[in-house]
This record gives sequence, C-alpha cells and structure tokens, in this order.
Amino acid sequence: MSNNFQYSQTFEDISSKDFRELSSSEMELLIRRAKAQGLTQSDLLKMAKSKGYSDSDINKLDKKLKVAQNKSYVAQNASTPLEDTRMRQKWEEEIEVFRELKSDIYGFEVFSGNNFLSFQSNLNLPTPPDYILGPGDKLFIDIYGQSENYYQAEISPDGDLILENFGPINVSGLNINDAKRRLVLRLKKIYKGIASAKTFVNISVGIPRVVRINIVGEVNLPGTYNFSAFNTVYNAIYLAGGITENATLREVKHYRNNKLINTVDIYKFLSNGDGSSNVRLENNDLIVVGPYTNRVTISKGVKNPGKFEIKLGETISNLLKYAGGFTEKAYSKSVKITRIIDNKYKIVDVNKDQFEFFQLKSGDIIKIDKVIEKFENRLVVKGSVFKPGTFSLDENMTVKELIEKAEGLKPDTFMDRAFITRTNNDYSTTNISFNILDQMNKSDSPIYLKNDDILNVLSVNDLKDDSYIEISGAVNKPGVYPFSVNLDLDDLILLAGGVRKNATLNNIEISRTKSSNNSQKSSEVFYVNINDLKSSSDFTLMPFDNVVIRKDPNIETIKFIRVEGEVIYPGKYAISSKKERISDIIQRAGGLNEFAYLKGATIIRKTEFAENYSDIQKQIEDLNNLKNKISLNHENLTESEKLLIIRIDEDLEKFKSEDNSNQDFSSYVKKERISEIVKRNAISEDDIPFAKSESIGIDLEKILQDSGTRSDLLIEDGDIIVVPKRLETIRLRGELLYPTTVRHIPLRGLKFYINSAGGFDTKAKRSGTYVVYANGDVSRTKKLLFFNLFPKAEPGCEVIVPKKSLKNPLAASQILNFTTGLAALILAINQIN
Repeated sequence: MSNNFQYSQTFEDISSKDFRELSSSEMELLIRRAKAQGLTQSDLLKMAKSKGYSDSDINKLDKKLKVAQNKSYVAQNASTPLEDTRMRQKWEEEIEVFRELKSDIYGFEVFSGNNFLSFQSNLNLPTPPDYILGPGDKLFIDIYGQSENYYQAEISPDGDLILENFGPINVSGLNINDAKRRLVLRLKKIYKGIASAKTFVNISVGIPRVVRINIVGEVNLPGTYNFSAFNTVYNAIYLAGGITENATLREVKHYRNNKLINTVDIYKFLSNGDGSSNVRLENNDLIVVGPYTNRVTISKGVKNPGKFEIKLGETISNLLKYAGGFTEKAYSKSVKITRIIDNKYKIVDVNKDQFEFFQLKSGDIIKIDKVIEKFENRLVVKGSVFKPGTFSLDENMTVKELIEKAEGLKPDTFMDRAFITRTNNDYSTTNISFNILDQMNKSDSPIYLKNDDILNVLSVNDLKDDSYIEISGAVNKPGVYPFSVNLDLDDLILLAGGVRKNATLNNIEISRTKSSNNSQKSSEVFYVNINDLKSSSDFTLMPFDNVVIRKDPNIETIKFIRVEGEVIYPGKYAISSKKERISDIIQRAGGLNEFAYLKGATIIRKTEFAENYSDIQKQIEDLNNLKNKISLNHENLTESEKLLIIRIDEDLEKFKSEDNSNQDFSSYVKKERISEIVKRNAISEDDIPFAKSESIGIDLEKILQDSGTRSDLLIEDGDIIVVPKRLETIRLRGELLYPTTVRHIPLRGLKFYINSAGGFDTKAKRSGTYVVYANGDVSRTKKLLFFNLFPKAEPGCEVIVPKKSLKNPLAASQILNFTTGLAALILAINQIN
C-alpha cells in the first residue's frame, strides 16, 4: 500500500496515463522520469499490475520498456542524436516484430539483436595492452609505495599529456605499455623510489576518447556514429542495426585514411571463433558492408540448413563445415546440385571423393537425400513368443535360432503350424508353412532364413473366439464380460455394477445359442426370477449367453423437454402426461411474446436412425482399417507392405474425389441447419447430439388456433421446441456465382434472390433447387414442360442449389471398340445383301 502511495505522490504525471497507448518517444520519456524518481523497470511493471493490467498487457509493456532502454543506451554511447532521426525511430518501433522473424541466411541474425548474442560496447574493462593512445583519452596515473600521488590528465590535440610540475609528455601513437615506460622515465626525476623499486606507477585509460566513424552499405541504419575508441568493427555493425538480407558477411571492408586496412570475414568468427579481424576503430574510419557476391542454398540433410555466402574457390567441404555437417539420417555418399548452366537448370551428382575439389557457384542449390530405408539383415518375429520384434540376420540362421533369440515360445503356441512371409526380388511375397514343433526338436530339415523374412508364430487363443457373456438393459454397466467357469447370474449382475433404480429382477431373459437339431429354432430363451441379489440363483450361465434386465413397468422416470426462443418463460419442463402436446407446453411457457416468428417454429428431436454409408464411404473405411492394421508395427514394415500402403493411399485419393454426391451435401446442410438454429437461439450445444438429431417443421400458427389436431404433435422426451425471433433475411448456398445472405423483399420470387447471388453457376443443377424454410420444411422445384417452377421464398428460409452429377466421358478405347463393332456390322450387312 505504501508503494502505491509513493507512486501517486511522486510519479503522478506519468502513472495517470495508460502505458499501453504510449508511443516510443513517450515511453522513452517515461523511463527517464522514472529514473529521475529512483524507480526501476520492475517498479513500472508493478505499477501497471496495480492498475489492473492483464498478464498479456504486462508482457507487451515489458518488451516496450526494453526497446526504449536500448534507445537510451544508444543515446548514451553515441554523441550524435541518431535516435531522434526518422529512420531510427521507424526501425526501433518495428524492432520487436523484426526480432520474432527468422531468416534462413547463415549469420544474418548475429548483429540483428534478436538473440542473446550482443555486441554492445563495454567500458568496464581493463585497457587492452595493444590499445593505441590518442588525443581525447583521459589517463588515470596512480603512484604508490614509498611515495604516493594520483593524476588525471587528458591527452591534448597535439598528443601531449600535461602533468603538474612535469611539463608536456608526448604519448600519442603509443600503446599503453610504451606510454607507461615513457612516463616512468619522466617521473623518476621527482620520485627517487621508482629507481629503487620502492615506488610503483600504474597507468590506465579511465575514459577513452570518442571516435567518429562512418558506416555505409547494406546495414539497416547507415550513417555517422560517435562512440568510445574501445569499440570494434562488430560493435559498429551492431550499433547500425545489423545487416540487411543482401549484405555480405565474407568481405566487410574497413578503410582508414582512404586505404583498405582490413577485410572482415565474419564466417571465421562463426565457424572457428576467430575474431582477429575484429579490430578497434580509429577516428574517421569507414566501414563498408557491400552486397553479397556468391550465395548457395542447402535446405535439408545438414544440421544448419540455409543460405550460405561462398568465396571464389570454396568447395562442398567448406559448405558442409559452415552448415555443421551431415545429419544422422542424411545420405552422405553423394549430393545433388541444381546449377544454372547456359540459362538452364541442370542436375550435377557429386560423389563423396569429390567434395574437397568440387567448387561451388552462385545460385547453386544443394540437395541431400535421406539414407536409403532398406535393411540388409533384418528379421521380424510376430505372435506367440516372449520377445517379438526385430532381430539381426546371422549367417545360415535357422527358425530355431531365431525363436531362441526371441526368448522362446509361449505356452499357448500352436505347434502344428507356423509360417514365414518372404519378400521376393519384385517385392511380391511367398508364404512358407511348417511345423514349428518339428523345427524346435530338429526332427525336420532346418529352414534357413533370408533378409526381411517375417516369422509368424500362432497362438491357440488366436484360432478360437474368446468366450464371453453379454448383459444389457437396466444395469449400470451394460456390455460384454469374459466368461468364467462357475459364473452365475448374480455374479454377472454385480460385475455390471448392479441394477438401476427402475429395473426389475423378475422376468430376466437369457438367450443362448441353440443346441437342438431344430432348424426352425435360432436360439434358446430362458426366463429367471430373482427375489434378492443377496441370495444366489441356481441358473448356470454358458459361454455367449445374452442376459437382458428389463425395466419395471410400474416405475416411470421423469422426462423433460425444453422450450427456447420467443416465449414468456423459456426453459426446461417436465412431461406431465403421455397425452401432452405442443400447444400444452407453449401454454405452460406463458405463451408467445411480441417478437415470435410462428412460421419459423421447429422441434429438434432425437432420432435413433443413423444415415447409411454410401458404397464409396464403406470402401474408404475398409481401406483405412486395412492401412491402420498394416501400419500398426510401422518400424518393421517390409518393402512389399510399404508399397501396399502407397497403393492404398492412391485408392483413397481416388475414392475421395468420387465421394461428392448431392446426398452428402444434403446431409451436411441438415446438420448445419440444426447447428444454426442452436446458435441463433443461444441453446447449449452440449445437450444436442447432432449426428442423431433432426429438425421437424411445425405449423405453430395452426396449432395455437386449433389445438389437439393432427398438426399438434405429441411431445417426446428430449424434445426442444424452438420459437425463433422474427426473421428478415434469406440465405443462398450451393452452386451460385456469389453465395450470400440477402434481405427479404415481399412479393419477390425465388428467381429474384438467385439473381441477387449472381445467378446459377455452370455446374448448378437448376431443376434440383430446393428451399428449406425456417421451421425445417422443404419445398423442391417442380417441372412443367420445359419450365422450372421454383418454390416460394419466405423470411428465414435457405435456398440450396445442388451440383450436377459427374458424367464419365467415353474413353478413347471405348470409342474405338464402338466404331470397330459398327464397321464390322455394316460390312456383314453388305455381304448378306
């Protein structure tokens, strides 16, 4: 509480503003004022949190503060106010978005500031021994020992260091060690202890001079910069906002006094850690970052894929070194190079022994394939062994040796027969059957295995159906349960979680597979009465029995319906009588309000009828099941199984392209219409199973006028009566040029609204156009001679224009057969005549 009070008293002019709306310049001002008040960035974030900012807003504010701090740092280290220029302001405002982008150019992000590698200058370091002194350097001279004194002196423009009682001492152009020796020679005259090693002298650069350098070329913020002489070429490039995507990283030119003194190859630093070319800057130095000359691309198969700048004469070996080498699954024996030769693309295969000599050219695209997915010594064991899986093929290996590798056979193994699936040279398969017991006892000739053989060991349990019992009806956990000897009816009911509150233990029906010779009788049926689950019944269950626990006819559960939409009291209502109708429920809901649209009223009712799959959908499902079955053990697939999966995928694509019937479109429209009714009237989707629901149109106006008639339907459990709000639009969908929703205009025909959607598409089946009204009723287009009589359009309806069915054109072979047959028929007729 005290912190908030302090903020409000000393920081009121800033804290009263919305931090989220501050511009970059205002954010910088905020930081300056905060520092003046002794507040840190953490304090500003706490202040934002106390003002009710969300975590997302606080994260964004944190990023803005960091950007503003970077600008402030630049301002402190560059005497030229570059942060106030329009170019730098624009760059700083976009830097956060820029930092989130990744470039595929090798080394591009080093100077961009979007990683943790920073080349900001650091003044808190000892003076480098090779640092050359010059005008503007401020030296700290410390004399200690037998005599003590301390001097601070700045090197004059003439290069002299002026100390009291010593006169000028010229140190310009000397490194720090040479300057110290020259200075000691002058100090010996006054401090006699220096010669006897009783007095010591230490010299350091306290404040380095400011140098003015120019940065031009492919950098984001070219210009003139003033900063400490401790800075190097890398610091300058970083300060200039990093390089552009067209910049060179291999030949950065460093000029001094109009002469080229250094060519910086940044790849040496990135690949070998060699920073020898990162020299310190002097006044009026010029750094030129030119465009790249030669760039190649390597996308896959290496640890650092991307675009690389290549110098003249560099080879594939150099490129692989920059890219980190091959990945584990790369095919390293050769690479493929796509190269432009005579203005055409050509493929060049380069083998491993040529990597050291094959020189790269600008624009080359290097592709590295994956290692060949082919095993030379693989065996697969499936089925009734203790350790199924993949094993290596040894020389002259037999079935017995492979089973021993798989830790032997299980007790339930079917000993009479096992089989080997062997892959042939053309990827077809051959089945080899044998008696596994004879192989294990060596009573039969040993079977020698080959690469990619699959040994299938069967279990006796795989060759017969599992014994089970099914229980259904009014139990808590209906379903299939395994059969056990001595399992009685009471135990089965308890396994099923007991009976429900509306269940009866009288007249339990048990159906059993018939055991008599009577062909007219499909099953045997038994009826059992149990007084209490605590007492055991005498009825003995058999495998595959089906037990049905029925509901007690004297116990009736409460059933509910819902009324939604424009009624006085929408909500949930219990069904009080089996004779209750729609009009009774509307009356119990208080009647309709003034906004109700009676023509759009509908009932959403659960239905147990699921739509049948089409033949194509059934084939798609069967193929998917087969594919999943084969792919179950995807690590041990043989070549024939891989090819089979490829063929299945091709068949699936073909079937999916054919599965485009109007029936499927109609089914989709039905489900989406229910979803639209639900959303429009704010009904919870959790209570409606769309796959088993349908909307039933009702004539609510007629129902309310004359209740109890045929239109006034009896209500059922789970019904949802929806009375929508007055509708004023018409929706057009399907094969139209511009499917849209338009405003309903009285006395306008359906053709008017179709024209409002741009008219029919060329694929439209005009005669199949139909209208789904707001209450769910459907009206189709009728045909009179050559004219289409379109149905009436009403508010809230939906116009559906289906697609024409695809017609398969005659193939060339069919046309040829037809014409050949016709010619033969004409010739035969002429001969008869």
